[in-house]
Amino acid sequence: MDIYINPEEPISREITRITGISDKTVGHASPMRDVFPSISEFLASADAWVGHNVSFDIRMLEAEAGRLGAAISRRTVIDTLALSRKNLRLPDNKLGSVYHALFPGRTKNFHNAMEDVCATAEIFFWFLSREIPQVSMQPVSPLPARLPRQTPVKKWVIHAKRGIDIHAISNAFNIHPAIARAITNRGVTDIAGYLGGGGFYSPVYMKDMTKGVSIIKDAIQEGEKIRVIGDYDIDGVNATYILQYGIARCGGDVSIAIPDRITDGYGVNQRLIQQAHDDGVQTVITCDNGISALDAIAYAKSLGMRVVVTDHHAVPYKEENNTRVYLQNPADAVIDPHQQDDHYPFKELCGAAVAWKFVQMLYKMHHVPVQEADVFLENAAIATVGDVVDLQDENRTIVKRGLAMLPHTKSTGLQALIAACGLSGNTIKSYHIGFILGPCINASGRLDTALKAYNLLCCKGRAEADALAEELVALNQERRAMTDAGVEEAVKIAEAMPDRVLVIFMPGCHESIAGIIAGKVRERFHKPVFVLTRGEGRVKGSGRSIEAYSMFEEMNKIADVFLGFGGHPMAAGLSLEEGRVDEFRERINACCTLTDDDLMEKVCIDDTVPVEYTSDYMMAQVEMMQSFGKANPKPVFADRSVPVKKISIIGKTKDTAKIIFRKSSGFEIEGLLFHQADELMGFLEKKFGQEAAGDALEGRENPVNLSFTYDMSVNEFRGERKMQVVLREFC
Repeated sequence: MDIYINPEEPISREITRITGISDKTVGHASPMRDVFPSISEFLASADAWVGHNVSFDIRMLEAEAGRLGAAISRRTVIDTLALSRKNLRLPDNKLGSVYHALFPGRTKNFHNAMEDVCATAEIFFWFLSREIPQVSMQPVSPLPARLPRQTPVKKWVIHAKRGIDIHAISNAFNIHPAIARAITNRGVTDIAGYLGGGGFYSPVYMKDMTKGVSIIKDAIQEGEKIRVIGDYDIDGVNATYILQYGIARCGGDVSIAIPDRITDGYGVNQRLIQQAHDDGVQTVITCDNGISALDAIAYAKSLGMRVVVTDHHAVPYKEENNTRVYLQNPADAVIDPHQQDDHYPFKELCGAAVAWKFVQMLYKMHHVPVQEADVFLENAAIATVGDVVDLQDENRTIVKRGLAMLPHTKSTGLQALIAACGLSGNTIKSYHIGFILGPCINASGRLDTALKAYNLLCCKGRAEADALAEELVALNQERRAMTDAGVEEAVKIAEAMPDRVLVIFMPGCHESIAGIIAGKVRERFHKPVFVLTRGEGRVKGSGRSIEAYSMFEEMNKIADVFLGFGGHPMAAGLSLEEGRVDEFRERINACCTLTDDDLMEKVCIDDTVPVEYTSDYMMAQVEMMQSFGKANPKPVFADRSVPVKKISIIGKTKDTAKIIFRKSSGFEIEGLLFHQADELMGFLEKKFGQEAAGDALEGRENPVNLSFTYDMSVNEFRGERKMQVVLREFC
């Protein structure tokens, strides 16, 4: 095989660097893998042929695959070309343009494609030998098997509570038995209240609520300056807005402060207290923080300030003789439903919901119509979904009613953000908050200042609101790109770790995305994950956990290793000295009691329901369970051995499979499998053979069938409404 080296081309210089080849023409007769032992070297050499302006038809590559004994699918070929285009930035030449015309935007993880590259290399060089006579290539055999991305083993479990008469519930409430089972699986006992949307509890039940509201009322009447100190995330920003607006509505002289994520870290601190004191503030009220800020609040008290804490996080404690001793907060009033002697009926409110309850009580004391506070249901709903608290009981009611208000919101800022995200005129669901609108609000505090998101909520003019909304959308796009790169790096580190609790130190990672990366890695490995970054003078980190591991409790066992920490069972934040990172990793794993069963992800199935039950009637029944989110997920059903009529690979990145299922009765339905097209095809090739999998791709008669979990969905496009299923897992 002769390779043409042009020293003036950057890619040729790269080949010289990798292989040591410096002559313009070098002949080789050894197998390709001996000459090019790594993926990058193969791709580099392939890229060198761009200068030859080779004209080819990708179908010829596919047709000749069998001749070489490779049995390589068309997708394998184009995936390799995708690698060349993405990783080596090929110009728009013959090779790239043909691929790009066929599959625009197709990319694939570089490291997961080794087997594809090795297999396709033979076809690629064989074709060049046809077009350019001086190229020769000896086929390499045997070819490596296609290797799907390795994922943790998952256990499928039919989730059915015992001792419940499902058919009695079904008959009593006129709902399908599968829906009755799904509702009871979520721990619901008040079925009528659940289906009816539920109600709200009086804020008076919350400990110190009356006391805290009285302090703010006195400050208003005495003309004192009041400062709201919030937080930089979606919950803190909305809570800050609610308190500021509510106190101002009652005549208060109120200002706000939101910590800077980088310079301040989480929550109220001594600098913010000092700043407030220097500004003449006499009363401070926190929101979405404060329960753990004992030193900062003690400092405020030493300056003669009054402090009201409103929060929803776990109360800090220390272990003494295997007994929890809860730490006393020095604030004048502490409002947090997680306090031991709090009598509020529901404990899982977010910070903005606690702030909304506070304003309800404040309005009542000031003889402002309490229903005026209902305008903040929008903000409480956004924060409830965005902060990923349980969508049960009162939270579900807050979200259901708040989301119903959003399409008709009077908030200029929210109108602008909804428009900037392309959701104007749409029904806003929890999905849109969690994955579209919410991340834009959070991006402000992650990459810039949370004041931009706060200012958006306060906007009165549409032009200013539109500009801020567009800026938040752009920040979120930047955040997403940073996150993708960070996740890829974190996964590589995690793959080399045998630990049950993953402590991943990424010094160069932006600390604002550490929590997102930790969540993604947790999803990948189903293990508790801490992602640490190098901050100013210390290491900072965020953790995300699994159901079997109470992260906050486990951190309390080694509290002395941290400079500071806080959180709840499923998430935490921390700081520590860089020299103690290894100690943290060792000690958090030393006290870990997670079993193999704990680390096996459970796929909870509500009921086995054949896909032919999917209908407008069943979809309406499913919709009765809205809003969906943490602790109230969309019902998951399962069906087995469903015949596959045709598979299409779709989407901008060609990683989604559209599957037409056809049962023996003639019933057909469309299924979608997002971001797992490669895994699906690898599974089918292994189970049914490459020929059968290829027949399914072409829509020819085939023996392929799938067992899978799914949820029901509706595809509405250009006025047409079509039922479909969205696959979660398959086997």
